[in-house]
Amino acid sequence: MTDQDNTPPADNEILYKLLHVYLPVLGLAVGFAAVYSALNWLLVARSGLLPLDEDMVGLWLPGGLGLLLAFFVVNPRLRVLDLSARSSTPLLYLAAAAAVIAVPAMVAQAYIARASGELTHVTAASQIASAPDTKFYATDGLCLARGGAQAQPVFSLGGHNDDTLDFTLYVTVPVCDGEAQDLPSTKVWLGMVFHDSISNSVSDADKDAAYKAFAQRTENTINADDPARYRFLERAGPGPARRSFEKALRNGHVDPTGAIFLLPHTETFAERTGDTLPWTAGAFAIAAIAWLIMVMWPALDYERLRDPVPAAPTPSALGTAYSPNILLPRPSFYGLPLLIDVNVGVFLAMALSGLGVMAFQTDDLMAWGAAYGPAIHGLGVLRLISVQFVHGGLLHLAGNMYGLVVIGLFLDPVLRNARLILCYLLCGLGGAIASVTVHPDTVSVGASGAIFGLAAILLVLLVLGDKRVAVIRQYALVNIGIFVVYNLVIGATSSGIDNAAHIGGLVTGTVLGGVLFLVDRAGRSET
Repeated sequence: MTDQDNTPPADNEILYKLLHVYLPVLGLAVGFAAVYSALNWLLVARSGLLPLDEDMVGLWLPGGLGLLLAFFVVNPRLRVLDLSARSSTPLLYLAAAAAVIAVPAMVAQAYIARASGELTHVTAASQIASAPDTKFYATDGLCLARGGAQAQPVFSLGGHNDDTLDFTLYVTVPVCDGEAQDLPSTKVWLGMVFHDSISNSVSDADKDAAYKAFAQRTENTINADDPARYRFLERAGPGPARRSFEKALRNGHVDPTGAIFLLPHTETFAERTGDTLPWTAGAFAIAAIAWLIMVMWPALDYERLRDPVPAAPTPSALGTAYSPNILLPRPSFYGLPLLIDVNVGVFLAMALSGLGVMAFQTDDLMAWGAAYGPAIHGLGVLRLISVQFVHGGLLHLAGNMYGLVVIGLFLDPVLRNARLILCYLLCGLGGAIASVTVHPDTVSVGASGAIFGLAAILLVLLVLGDKRVAVIRQYALVNIGIFVVYNLVIGATSSGIDNAAHIGGLVTGTVLGGVLFLVDRAGRSET
């Protein structure tokens, strides 16, 4: 063995993988969960110094940070494993490492959110408006002016094939001052959430009747409720529930500015954390076992162990459009950056306006330009275009933008700037028309129809042997095929996914791909 050959012998492979891949990731997961939880406790959960959205703190922020840590810290260590059996395997291991790091931290934040915060005792709940700002309150008396209750209904599809229609009612009941039932406070409100669901295959008349019956049961429950059974009250922080309570007040023409929404709890204050702490330990144990199996499965890559410094990646396979400044439009390359910027800009505008981060409600999506059959008339026809830039939440946006970047770069030799934008809009239009035709009563959003269409254009050009994209043929066919099949399968087995828009985009893109091939070939033959 030479001085440079410091690779372990075969009988030490297990120990090497444990020390250099497995344990570092577990240590990173423990350290990340501890540091992130401490910052959350100090800055958000206990002190409220940073009034961040609950979904942001508990889900997408630890998830995003976990992905970054996996990419920059864990990814170089994964090179020592022989993951060359399939081109998608390294990506699978990177995603698994991100999950090992992020999931325990996510589960831990549920415990932090419930365990943090002080309990303030007040004689009457109406005094909370002038009491210290704490997260929890205990009261000797809770007077409710039930006649002033306001509600915000939310409808969503569920089940594997959108086979259920889910009803959710966010109800706010004003807290009154003692016996002054006719003078309800507009500052302090009790917030309650009710759920029900029915089959989505029944007629519209049956759906209306089921919702009315649900609303009546909710009203009866509120009227019969005994406030004395509530052990303590929790102040609703920034998040989806608070936004829905605010909408309920607006429905009743009540200004929600400065309103305090209290969530009732029937368990004792000591029981408020439930089983979140055991779940945190369980999530870490499951992640540790799964990661151990994944690390031990492949052999070591001895060639990379001998040459641990990876070669610098070259962007040539992605075409001349590749640039770290993918978001910056410039005269020679503005089509793809503009499409990305508009999609991301609309999402940021919705998030910064207080609509949420992880998911937006249906009425908000409608207000921002979602496609909906009954609304496609007059100026509502513009929804067939605007829908291509509105997304249902952060993960929806991230998945579509990934597809747009990859496919846009592959298409750069053929479609650039105005041509790319035009094809994007036409494919998105085909997807939107298919969506409102097949599902006229469903609110749909997203750029997936347009992106599926661009993928179809690329596939058609590859199949027809267009020399401009021939250099990336094998790589593109594998990756675009995975992208299309994955999304179609997810659309067929998950709720809230509109496969009609996907198929409409694919059909439109297939036609456009053939037209582009013939037109460009004729143009080249003339020259």
